[in-house]
Parts: sequence; structure tokens; C-alpha cells
Amino acid sequence: RGGGLWRGGGGGGGGGESFEMDICIGNRLAVRNTALLRQYAAASPAVRLFLVLVKQWAKAHGVCDASRGSLSSYGHTVLALIYLRHGRLGLPH
Repeated sequence: RGGGLWRGGGGGGGGGESFEMDICIGNRLAVRNTALLRQYAAASPAVRLFLVLVKQWAKAHGVCDASRGSLSSYGHTVLALIYLRHGRLGLPH
């Protein structure tokens, strides 16, 4: 029903860590999608690393902002999973 991007930082450890988090309330599809992404990431450390690298690449090249006409972080993750599913890794459908 509601959602939004929340940006935080600090982490209390003095390391200057920052993070982004999308908050969604009452959205069952988002919960199912998150569970599916978690399963794929748990399938193999290499899969999780690949997904993280794809997201970092997209952010570094400024193509990870749906509000500006590019794909969202989730969109890049889904495309990366489609690539892996049709590649040699044989991820389940």
C-alpha cells in the first residue's frame, strides 16, 4: 500500500557506511519477490556475488534509477537472474 526509499548512514561504527532500503507495507507481491530473490541468492555464493556486482555496476554507471527512466535495482537483479537461468549455471525456473 505504501512504500518509499529510505536512505540511512552512519551505522554507529564511525566507518561512514551507508545503505538504501525500500520499505513496502501490505504488498504481498513484494514479500514473495523478496523471498524468491533470497532463495536465488542462497543457491550459491557466486550467484549472490554476481547479483551484488551487477547492482554496483548499474549504480556506478548511473543506470539504476527508475525515476529517471532507467531500470530499478530490482529490475537489474531480475535481468541478471534471467541471464543466469539461461546460462550454464542451470538455476531452477
